[in-house]
Amino acid sequence: MKPTDSKSTFQVLRERYANSEILVEVLPALTFFAVNFLFDLRTATLTTLIVTPVAILLGYLINNRLPWIAIVSAVVMSTLGLSSLLSDSDLFIKISPTIGNGLFALALLVSLFFNPSLLQRALGRLLSLSIKGWKVLTFSWIAFALIWAGTNELVWRWFLTDTWVAYKTFNDLPMLVGYVVLTRFVARRFWEVRET
Repeated sequence: MKPTDSKSTFQVLRERYANSEILVEVLPALTFFAVNFLFDLRTATLTTLIVTPVAILLGYLINNRLPWIAIVSAVVMSTLGLSSLLSDSDLFIKISPTIGNGLFALALLVSLFFNPSLLQRALGRLLSLSIKGWKVLTFSWIAFALIWAGTNELVWRWFLTDTWVAYKTFNDLPMLVGYVVLTRFVARRFWEVRET
């Protein structure tokens, strides 16, 4: 559907993409926050490692396809979370968003050498962009991921753990909204009509 039809690009993204993806992305974050509030950081990490694959499975059952971006994020976060639990250090938990966003940005960059790219594979059924549009969208997402990585570094280094946990939890939804806004902006600029 073109953004100039009866529904805007934002509405299409919200209806077809955001609802199920928010479930996939936000459920682990809310679990992390709630369990940390009730127990501690290690229990929250262990619980989140269990909830994340369940959220991905739910995302698959809802959309009947694998949520590739969530899977990449889950692999990175699970590796860092397990490293933290095994090393008995909170550091790995706190730097996991930094490393995760950094690796996500790297994965997006590397995927530009493949056809289709990671974003095109994940969003290609929802968006019809020109080749340049997919590149602009990918570089926009890379920049956004690196900004969030830097922000996480500042918060965990300068604030108490509970403040960092609140930031980490309530940061996820604005991050998703940011990605949707970026995607909408690029889609409006680089939309390409599909031949039927």
